[in-house]
Amino acid sequence: MAHPGPTDETTLAPAGDAETRLSSGTGSGTPVAAKTGISSGAPPSSSHSGWLSTSQTDAGRFASGTILADRYRIIGLAGKGGMGEVYRADDLRLGQPVALKFLPESVSKDPTRLAQFHNEVRTARQISHRNVCRVYDIGEADDRIFLTMEYVDGEDLSTLLRRVGRFPSDRAIEISRQICAGLAAAHEFNVLHRDLKPANIMLDGDGRVRITDFGLAGLAGEIKDIRAGTPAYMAPEQLAGREVSIRSDLFSLGLVLYEIFTGKRAFDAKNVAELLRMHDAGLALTPTAAVRDMDPAVERVILRCLDRDPQRRPVSALSVAAALPGGDPLAAALAAGETPSPEMVANAGNRDAIHPALGLTAVACVLVLVAIAVVMVDWALLFHRVPFDKPPEVLLDRAQTLEQSLGYPATPFDSASGFDVYGDYVNYVRKSAHGASRWQELSSGRDPLTIFWYRTSPRTMVREDVRRRVDISTPARSVPGMTTLVLDPKGRLTAFEAYPIQTEGQANAPPPNWDLLFEAAQVPKARFTPATSEWMPIAFADTRVAWTGTLPEYGDKVPIRLEAASYHGRITSFHIIYPWSEPRRGGTPSRSWTEVITGSMFYIIEFALIAVSVVIARHNLRAGRSNQTGALRVAVFAFIVESIGYLIDANHVPFLEGETRQWFAVGAFALWDAAMMWVFYVALEPAVRRFWPDGLISWNRLLAGRWRDPLVGWHLLCGVGWGVALMLTLRGGFFLKDYLEDGAVVPYLNPLFLGANARLYVGYLFQWLFDAVNISLLIVLLYAVARGSRAAAGRNLFALVIMGVLLIGLLAREFLTGNNLPFELSFCVLIVVVIAIAMLRFGLWAMMVMFFVNSVMNSAPFTLNPGDWFAPTSFAIGALVVGLAVAGFVISRGGEPLLGRVLAEEN
Repeated sequence: MAHPGPTDETTLAPAGDAETRLSSGTGSGTPVAAKTGISSGAPPSSSHSGWLSTSQTDAGRFASGTILADRYRIIGLAGKGGMGEVYRADDLRLGQPVALKFLPESVSKDPTRLAQFHNEVRTARQISHRNVCRVYDIGEADDRIFLTMEYVDGEDLSTLLRRVGRFPSDRAIEISRQICAGLAAAHEFNVLHRDLKPANIMLDGDGRVRITDFGLAGLAGEIKDIRAGTPAYMAPEQLAGREVSIRSDLFSLGLVLYEIFTGKRAFDAKNVAELLRMHDAGLALTPTAAVRDMDPAVERVILRCLDRDPQRRPVSALSVAAALPGGDPLAAALAAGETPSPEMVANAGNRDAIHPALGLTAVACVLVLVAIAVVMVDWALLFHRVPFDKPPEVLLDRAQTLEQSLGYPATPFDSASGFDVYGDYVNYVRKSAHGASRWQELSSGRDPLTIFWYRTSPRTMVREDVRRRVDISTPARSVPGMTTLVLDPKGRLTAFEAYPIQTEGQANAPPPNWDLLFEAAQVPKARFTPATSEWMPIAFADTRVAWTGTLPEYGDKVPIRLEAASYHGRITSFHIIYPWSEPRRGGTPSRSWTEVITGSMFYIIEFALIAVSVVIARHNLRAGRSNQTGALRVAVFAFIVESIGYLIDANHVPFLEGETRQWFAVGAFALWDAAMMWVFYVALEPAVRRFWPDGLISWNRLLAGRWRDPLVGWHLLCGVGWGVALMLTLRGGFFLKDYLEDGAVVPYLNPLFLGANARLYVGYLFQWLFDAVNISLLIVLLYAVARGSRAAAGRNLFALVIMGVLLIGLLAREFLTGNNLPFELSFCVLIVVVIAIAMLRFGLWAMMVMFFVNSVMNSAPFTLNPGDWFAPTSFAIGALVVGLAVAGFVISRGGEPLLGRVLAEEN
């Protein structure tokens, strides 16, 4: 609807609430219903509809003592306005004072006005807030309709401003916050007030603000008469008839705040044309020009509300309240649609010490969870089902002795050793046996699963890939003179391979003593008969032999094959071949479609995330939103941790060239990881600050060096607890899956080599630190991308679903085998739920701790038997986890007495 032309003849009626029509002096303007409020003199008088005051002395239509509708007794006239009369009355039924608002007789029969009256009741009844005048119901008396509403014994803001001029700063801020709270309550129900002005704001006897008069209110998006209201307090777009929205109410709010803090009107115009010119020109007198000692924060929020462009105004009344001095700047920035700075995020939230009862309860929960984990692992651990009494030092000495007896050097140039697990037996049992007895071979005394390997080389063994540690298969056994010897946990020989030197030995050398192999393997030769060799040795052999038979530990039902070979009279190969043994040098095993799909999903999602991260990071850098200081610190941390972990884990060589190559290889890989971490951080951190700043509070404090902050300690403690809980969820899920599929739990194939070598374990600790940071940032990136997507559109639950689907795609490679797809999918969903709860409740820092503790706990060969040789490792890991929890509790106390002041004073 077009507004009247901005001519000098366009005038507005004198101050007051009598309903008028805006039109040009010639009558050519378009009629628009409006409550007048612009005048050349003082603000509107106190006589208006929608507010109540005991200052009125007019008798009105109804005399004091009149009983209406057999329920309400009139006390007196409280006010008059364009929408009728308001009486103070007593509700005889409920015994409380109320206000009765009557339509004027001239309009009580007007369907349009009646509809407006009903709309006020319908709209106002939705809003229940201490800063909004409550509307109760509609009644009728003497053929006149009235509404009952809360009686407010006080004074309207317009009258009060006329008396006091302006409020002191503290009182002005308090009143402003209450106005914002009441207006926000209306906006929460999508209700636009459309006539917010000092005359429609009451202060009761206790000084509490009440917003009144919802006669022109309506639902956003359903309003037709856009320019209905008081022109002096209309937003430019509303006055022009273009639109009315929440931000139009915020423009009116800005005008009210201007008067509260300055005692003057922002636009003191005599007519609409002058008002439109003032809107175009902007404020002639800024708030600080009117009041020189005004807080700049107050001026900023007023000027933002009065911005001519609605899109540049605050997004909500709560954001206005938060931006006022003493408010929450983080909430203000979020509500205003801005991205808070890292410093603002770090300074937000609670800074008080955690209550000792809460902290001690959390520590107790961690202790209980760790105890459950230890018992569960001890019950299911593979090493408690097989004879495993020989520590790695004894097995190493045994391997060296056997090699020497077979004619190989006792002191090789380079060597390495460790534990490993063959999965052949697990696959065999799963395919051929079911029930609780299917793992009976494990208790037979000859372990078919666990091995101790020992490798030697005439050269330094250096891996060419990023994992520097030498294992049983890498580097490749291709150098002449290399040997590999494998023992079971009892120290019995199960395999031996040697790569012979070309010029070694004599062509006519006597055959080797094969009995040495039977003795080393503790295999009764009488139970075996010669057979044709079927398994090729790793290198050329001029003699190959084989035997078939059975072992007393497995009985006659398990056929065993022994394969051996020699070159120039020296044994070069020996293997015990079980029914479950699979060739190690065959072609690439076939992969199921499930493995192909899940593996492809992992890399597709990973590469897509990298590509998305690069694009988002570039955009953030250009927009100046990135936290480059934090990103650099995270990247440096990643580089240092990766480098230390790999270098500790490496097989160091005694010459500079080889060691330098390792340093460069490790550095290059660590630099790549650090660069990816930097990209991830630059990409996701601004989005997280925008959508989920609470999740970064403790992390940003830690990143700023405030590691003694109570919240940092509390989230450390909570992260430890969730880490143990995640480990229990994973282990319990795997155990339950095994039981549902086969009726028995697969022995816990824990990497025992970590318990056998302290140096390797420390190296893995650094690697787990990096992995924890990396996976946490990755998950938060998924969440931030989901929250920022148009599909989510700010809906947190939908964003979590998107994140969960993507995360399940990453988990699929490890958890989805296709054997029991419904359970596996449910298991993945459960893992995602546990991660999501920890993330949303405690944030990024707690997530990192959670993943680190989960890795530490999952690698621990826990035992309840202190006599086990790996018990020290078990106890050390448990002490590490509990120690982290205790450290979190101590830090969470923020320097306060650990058990509270009361106990400290008693002592």
